[in-house]
Amino acid sequence: MSSYTFAEGQPSVPVGPLPLSRDSAEEITRGLAAKSEWYGFVAQAVAITASIISDKLQPSGRIFLTVFALCHLLLAYWAKKKQRGPFATGPPWAAVWMGVIVLMPIVLARLLVPGEYGASPPCVQMCGYPTAPLILFAFFPWGFPGKRWKRTHFEILMLAIVILEPLGLIYLINGSIQRPNLLAVALAALWNLLAFFAGKELRKLCEAAARAQFDGIGVAYVWKKELLHGELKAAGRAAIDLARQGRFDEIEPRLVEVAKTFSREHDQIETAMEEVNILKAIRHRVREVEPSLHEVTSDIPEGPGTVPQPAGKLIAETITDLLNNVIEHGGKRAHVVFRVDQDVAILVVSDHGKGVSPKVVQNEATKLHELRGKARELGGDLEVMTDYKEGARIRLYVPLYEPR
Repeated sequence: MSSYTFAEGQPSVPVGPLPLSRDSAEEITRGLAAKSEWYGFVAQAVAITASIISDKLQPSGRIFLTVFALCHLLLAYWAKKKQRGPFATGPPWAAVWMGVIVLMPIVLARLLVPGEYGASPPCVQMCGYPTAPLILFAFFPWGFPGKRWKRTHFEILMLAIVILEPLGLIYLINGSIQRPNLLAVALAALWNLLAFFAGKELRKLCEAAARAQFDGIGVAYVWKKELLHGELKAAGRAAIDLARQGRFDEIEPRLVEVAKTFSREHDQIETAMEEVNILKAIRHRVREVEPSLHEVTSDIPEGPGTVPQPAGKLIAETITDLLNNVIEHGGKRAHVVFRVDQDVAILVVSDHGKGVSPKVVQNEATKLHELRGKARELGGDLEVMTDYKEGARIRLYVPLYEPR
């Protein structure tokens, strides 16, 4: 922060949450759900495999279900690779997926030995087949924009079909419904209802998390905006007052301090992203110190280059502090080198000033000691590589990813 005070007090920041529209929250949830649709096919393949192992199938039925399970695994592979499944691809494909759930009990009843369908009290055969799709069905914010009441009606209809269809099939096949049949259908219904409402709860959690994250970002944004607005207003009034008093030589230092505040806030925003454009950040810092040094040279790759946030934040903080140290200790020249070698980022800053002892990093009162501690927390290190006679040459290296 600069030494100025806000002309009209501290910036006022709304304490309540900022609004996130329902559509925005659903869009975030939709993206999360799309990446999980592959799981539904894997779970269905497991349910089919369990039926192959435990149910009394006709020989042709066993072959059919084996091929059917393999098809589900292929679909899971496709959905995982594309990061989307039937719901994210579009309504026709989602309808096909849910339609197969409805058709499968009819097919299975024909593949089983006569009289076997629904005869086991624990559960109707392959009762776990609809479970994962029902979770995603409840989780995914699909269809009917502006007419969400239609979604509720369709969900009730879908659940009614999944729950009551086995009971109707048993009656058509056997001509009657016995107590074991009722138990099997009831347990299957309970299992799938729990799956559906689990999806509903997951959706609520994701939307609540999206809103909370948005609120946090929004409050931080408003705070930054009010802070910078207040700094600029105070600096402008101070400059006008100094000009009226004829103290023109004091205006430039104040404006320089404001510029540093803006730059500091810019740096914090720049390194808060999940992926930090570190090459842009390094170039920005080099340009900042150019007016204060006789010569600044750099050897960094061309174009954009992003690194994960923890490493990016440390690299940006390190180059800022090292270049500021060059200026503060009377250095006139600085050279910056940045490379990424086998997922390890290497930053070297050298100058031809008074130099620094390699032992300085052991002094807990120094910034270099603090930076070295942060680097070691990420699996890297910071080293002073030259002595007093040759100026300072400091190297930071930090892994970009955790070892597997």
